[in-house]
Amino acid sequence: MTPERWQQVKGVLESVLELAPAERAAILDQACDGDQALRQEVETLLAADDEIPPEKKLDSKLLNEVALAVSDAATTPHHADAWIGRRVGPYNIVEQVGAGGMGEVYRAVRDDEHYRKQVAIKVVRAGQDSALVVSRFRNERQILAGLDHPNIARLLDGGTTKEGAAYFVMELIDGQPIDEYCKQHKVEVAERLKLFLQVCSAVQYAHQRLIIHRDIKPGNILVTSEGMPKLLDFGIAKLLDANAEGGQPEPTLTIFRILTPAYASPEQVKGEPITTASDVYSLGVVLYQLLTGSSPYHLISRTPQEIVHAVCELEPERPSTALRRMVAESKERAAQKFQAPTNGAHDGSLRKRSKRLSGDLDNIVLMALRKEPQRRYASVEQFAEDIRRHLENLPVVARKDTIRYRASKFVTRHRAGVIAAALVTLTLLVGLAVTIREARVAQQRFNEVRSLANSLIFDIHDSIQDLPGATPARKLIVEKALQYLDSLARASKGDPSLQRELAAAYKRIGDVQGYPYSANLGDTAGARRSYEKALAIRQTLYSSYPENIDDALGLAESSRLLGDVLMVNDDTKAALEYVQRAVQVGEQADRTHPDNVKVLQELTKDYESKADLLAGNFNTTSLGDNASALALRRKELAMEERLLALAPDDLTVKRDVGARVAKMGDQLLLDGQWREALPYYVQAQKVMEDLANRSQTTKTLEYLDSMYSRVQEVDVWSGDFRHALTINLRALEISKRLSSADPHSTKARLGLTVDWSNVADSASRLGQRGQAVSAINQGRSLIGELVRLDPKNTEFQGVQAAVHVTAGDVFRRSGDVSQALHYYREALSLTSQMQAADPNNVDGRLRLAAISNSVGEMLTRSRDLKGASEILSKALELAKPEATSSHPNEQALYSTADSYTGLAEVEATLAADTGLARGKRMKHWTQASSLAERSLKTWAQVKEPGIISPDGFDCIPPSVVEERFARYKTALTSGQAGGQG
Repeated sequence: MTPERWQQVKGVLESVLELAPAERAAILDQACDGDQALRQEVETLLAADDEIPPEKKLDSKLLNEVALAVSDAATTPHHADAWIGRRVGPYNIVEQVGAGGMGEVYRAVRDDEHYRKQVAIKVVRAGQDSALVVSRFRNERQILAGLDHPNIARLLDGGTTKEGAAYFVMELIDGQPIDEYCKQHKVEVAERLKLFLQVCSAVQYAHQRLIIHRDIKPGNILVTSEGMPKLLDFGIAKLLDANAEGGQPEPTLTIFRILTPAYASPEQVKGEPITTASDVYSLGVVLYQLLTGSSPYHLISRTPQEIVHAVCELEPERPSTALRRMVAESKERAAQKFQAPTNGAHDGSLRKRSKRLSGDLDNIVLMALRKEPQRRYASVEQFAEDIRRHLENLPVVARKDTIRYRASKFVTRHRAGVIAAALVTLTLLVGLAVTIREARVAQQRFNEVRSLANSLIFDIHDSIQDLPGATPARKLIVEKALQYLDSLARASKGDPSLQRELAAAYKRIGDVQGYPYSANLGDTAGARRSYEKALAIRQTLYSSYPENIDDALGLAESSRLLGDVLMVNDDTKAALEYVQRAVQVGEQADRTHPDNVKVLQELTKDYESKADLLAGNFNTTSLGDNASALALRRKELAMEERLLALAPDDLTVKRDVGARVAKMGDQLLLDGQWREALPYYVQAQKVMEDLANRSQTTKTLEYLDSMYSRVQEVDVWSGDFRHALTINLRALEISKRLSSADPHSTKARLGLTVDWSNVADSASRLGQRGQAVSAINQGRSLIGELVRLDPKNTEFQGVQAAVHVTAGDVFRRSGDVSQALHYYREALSLTSQMQAADPNNVDGRLRLAAISNSVGEMLTRSRDLKGASEILSKALELAKPEATSSHPNEQALYSTADSYTGLAEVEATLAADTGLARGKRMKHWTQASSLAERSLKTWAQVKEPGIISPDGFDCIPPSVVEERFARYKTALTSGQAGGQG
């Protein structure tokens, strides 16, 4: 039926629909004017309408929309040729590969100086460019920009043509609709279920980001030649929170113009509010079709009225029954032709599959297809979990509809004729239901608690974790979920799927409690306990299922996370054991799955954690093995290159590449290779600024803030203090924004602390004392609050010590020796406590030496020469072993040279005392010269000497030491007894 014909039918239908049947004939005679086909079509619709009880009748506008949705795809003319051969941006359009209700999709080729790649380009369909359609098209593009999942077609680019037409570029999916793929490849039931689970994963991922697809059907799920399903076409997807994108929710009725009624839920067809349960229903239809090859409803004419009636009123046939019916119909057709069935093998296959579906799979599919949204699965994840449990031969949540429920539905449909019998039956069934309930109450309670915990942790928590200001809400969610999980843990033994849920949940709880590298509540002790619970479960699963790649990755991740938390809690020895375990498991997984993106991402993180532990991450602990850490950083970059080759347009991968490039710069800087580090920082800064210009997410802004902090340190080393201050003020604006958006996030507050400290440092180097003092007081206040929140967090303690050092530097540069000494001593006390708690921490030991040098310098200026000599000698003892090893530590060389310089100045100060005998003074000059010479010899081993050490401590550079050495030598050789000069 063409749209024009439908408008004609619709006009006649509306003129007689509300009339009594006896009054319709005369009007039809006049309206149809001898057009018998028109009259027959209208009378068919009227007859169907008369069969529906009044309370069940649907709005005529709604029926109109559904009918048009059925007819549009076959009747609206396409104008594809106009696009073929055109160039859109760097892409040449080659051919049309698909078309939908509002858009057309073309295969295109990117062919420029960068690279050659085939892509898919989607444009608004010709003649459909109304304001609503264009708005929905842009909405689809924005939704895809926020989705990054292996089973969702990725957005690569987007824009507007010269003529003003919106378009976007996606990865080109060369595949078949999932039902055709399964049929052509004769995929067994278990493998079909596994394919379907990947689709569920994609839909659940979208739901966690508050997106409902609303048009899930086989044609929107393509399976590649590698067997990877890809979910497409978010053209009528709906945001649960429209304000998240700055828009208003569209009336649900408007989507009927372009939805696919056969896969739409009853509430969609009725125009009722849409929730994630609607996607659960559509997935149920898809699964039904995958398992049986047919629709859940046995339709005859497939008219719009029949489809609406079936979806809203008819109960779907059990999948196993549908297959048995197909076998019977095949035999009947053969009997009617007086011949034996010609496809006996096919019938045998259907019978076998029917037996396979009978029971759990029947119940699972029918639970997803229940008319009432609240009686379906609570989430797609719960739907998928039931399928996983079926595959593992475990009990499932889905059960047959109870007799009581089916009886109540029967009474509703046939109230007048069966009320008496129904009352008797209902009485009996109430007793039966109570009995059944008593037997199943424990299992029901278990399933309810499990569903609630999953909903809290996987649905609600994941949907808000990246939102600014979400930390308190995340805390409440995980606290409640933890109560449920602890009650489930005792029952999880022997149930691998539940154990996996528990491990993943404990991991998320640990992240919120105190994972140091994401927004957290500062409870590292709680995080450690949660990670230990997750690890114990992951270890059991890995031992039982060593071939399961997800269990392997879960074990690596849990080991790494526990190592990271131990690293900021003064237990480097245990931390190294855990991160080394993560590396071993990750490398084994990489050998068996070399092109698995998840494996590469996990192994890269494992290398990163181990490198951080070996060589430090500035204020964190380390074992001081720079050479091994540098080798690991190179492995990180190699992993990222492999990831980039697999996903060259993935923004998340690009961001991670930028982060790893920056880490390489960090490692070179810690090794004293300042000039070699700078190009890495510049490259990483460019990547982060580009990403921030595209999308200012919390994660991207955190990375950019961190990059500015690194660049300013190189500026200080090179003496460009003014540019350092400019960069630090830019970083401060970012950290203020992040902290303001999420004031409960300890990570955001820690970043703000560091930026205030950096502003103070660069301002004081420019002589701007007032700005410097104000900034350092802000930093001191912030870090004091964080340490009080989590006193055992050594990352907080390390930053607090660094802030005290910066405060000391600020006052030293302004000539306030007393205040400088006070803050240096505060830093020394804190660092000494940290070092005593973890003697294996080489970084801590070297920081202690560097701070001791600063205290010694202030004591020398205060004329406490004995105190200065003692503490400088202790500093030398701390750093010298690392400086004189076969592979000298660069920070140790700086500190050792500074200790010699400080001790030399103590001796020179003593030599300048005219009250001493000449012989004693000459002895002090000799000592001063000898110590200065040792300092210069140590400096000679430093790769690229500067005014600050790789870990950011001020030092007396070799040029100043040379001047002092010359003065000492002159005093010694001339026998002078003059002042210091």
